[in-house]
Amino acid sequence: MLRSIDRVYMREALALADRGRCTTWPNPRVGALVVSGGRVVGRGFHRRAGESHAEIHALQAAGGFARGATLYVTLEPCSSHGRTGPCTEAVLAAGVRRVVMALVDPDPRHQGRAVAMLRDHGVEVDVGCMEPEARAMNAPFLMRVERGRPLITAKQGMSADARVAYSREAPGWFTGPEARRDTHRLRGEHPLIITGIGTVLADDPVLTVRDSPLIGHAPVRLVIDSHARLPLDARILASDPLGGPVFVGCLERAPLERVEALQERGVTVIRSPENGQGRVDLADLSDQLGRHWTFNAAWLECGPALMGAFLDAHLIDGWVAYLAPCLVGGAVALPALLGQGASGGECAPKLTRVRWLPMGRDLRLTADVLY
Repeated sequence: MLRSIDRVYMREALALADRGRCTTWPNPRVGALVVSGGRVVGRGFHRRAGESHAEIHALQAAGGFARGATLYVTLEPCSSHGRTGPCTEAVLAAGVRRVVMALVDPDPRHQGRAVAMLRDHGVEVDVGCMEPEARAMNAPFLMRVERGRPLITAKQGMSADARVAYSREAPGWFTGPEARRDTHRLRGEHPLIITGIGTVLADDPVLTVRDSPLIGHAPVRLVIDSHARLPLDARILASDPLGGPVFVGCLERAPLERVEALQERGVTVIRSPENGQGRVDLADLSDQLGRHWTFNAAWLECGPALMGAFLDAHLIDGWVAYLAPCLVGGAVALPALLGQGASGGECAPKLTRVRWLPMGRDLRLTADVLY
C-alpha cells in the first residue's frame, strides 16, 4: 500500500531521472533512491545507454544499508539480459525489503516480470506512485514502445500574425537571439532533427547544435526528400565536428543513381511508399524511425507545407512556437501551416498544457497537441 511519504521520495527519484534527459536514448530516463531508517542511503540515475541502470548506481551507493531498505524507482527494473545484467536480480541480491515503482515497463521484454519476480521472493511491491508524472517524464520512450514511432515536437518561429516568411522568395528571420539559442538547446535534447528538402534547397541549413552546450550525442539529421534531390554540395553534408549523421527519407521509386550518390557520401537512405500524392508516406517513415532505428523523439524544423502534412497525418505531438513582436500581413507572406487543414472547429487539433514564456523580445508557446 502506498504511503504519503512515498511521493516525497519518488519526486526526488524523478528529478534524478531527468538528469539523463539528453543521454539515455534509446533507453528510458530512470532515477532510483534507496531509503533506510527514514533517510536516503543511495541515489542513482541512468546516465547513458549501455551503462549501468539507475537501480545499480543507487544500490552500489547504499552498500550494506540496502538490506531491509525501500527502493524507489521511476520505472519497473529490467528483468532480462541486455548490454547490462538484469536489475531485478541485483535488487534481490541486495536484500531490499520493499520496492515502490512509478510505472510498469511497457516493453514486452520486461512488462510486469520484475513485479512478479520480486513478489515471488517475498519483496513488497507497490506500483503507481506518481504515475502521471513518470509517464510525462518518459513520454518519448513510451511513445516508441507503445505506438512504434518517435514523439515528434514541431518548432516554428513566426510573426505575431503567424507568418513564417515574407514570401517564398524572401524567407525572413523574425525571432531574436534568445529564441535562436533556445532552439539550439531544444535541438540538443532530441536524438533526431527532421527537415524537408524544400527547406534545404531554400536555406541550405546545417541543423547542428551550436548556440548551446551539447550534452549528449550530436543529433541525427533527417531530410525528407521524396525524389532524393539533396544536392551533394549541401552544407548539411559537409564535414562538421558538430554534425551528426545524415539520413534521407525518400520514395521507394526514387532514382537509383541519386540514392547511390547519397549513400556514397555516407548518407543513410530510408525508403517509404507513396502517400497517394506522390510524396513520402510520413506514417510509414515514422514507424521505421521508431521500430527499426529506435528513435524515442524527434525535433521537426521545416517549412509550412511539410509541417502541415505532419499535422494532417496526426504525427505532431508537441508544438513550440516563437512569436516575434511584428506583423507581416500581405497576400504572399507564408503562413505557419499549409496542408489540408481541419474542415471544422470540432476536428481541429487542440493545444493542451499550454505554457507561455518570455524569450528576450519574443514569446515562446509550448504545448501538447491533442487530436
